[in-house]
Amino acid sequence: MVESVLTRNRLRWSALALGLSAFLFAIFPLVRPYFPMDPTQPAATLAGAASAVTSAAWMLAHALATIAFVLLLCGLPALYRVFLKVPVSQQPFAPWY
Repeated sequence: MVESVLTRNRLRWSALALGLSAFLFAIFPLVRPYFPMDPTQPAATLAGAASAVTSAAWMLAHALATIAFVLLLCGLPALYRVFLKVPVSQQPFAPWY
């Protein structure tokens, strides 16, 4: 089967989107601010969470995660193409279908 240049370019962009998505998912917990969580003291937890949730780092981290999820969807065709080349007996979840 001969692949067109357009198909190969789409697969390259899809693979790039998948890699960038993984990178952004890895950065997310590094950027996100954390706060102490104590269920026995809800007032102290809310006071600590208020400053973290309203910070710019919180917004940036969740914006990165949102972009990562969109890029993950754009990267799915590359994964599909990789699994097409693998025999059905070696594909994950092969017994399910």
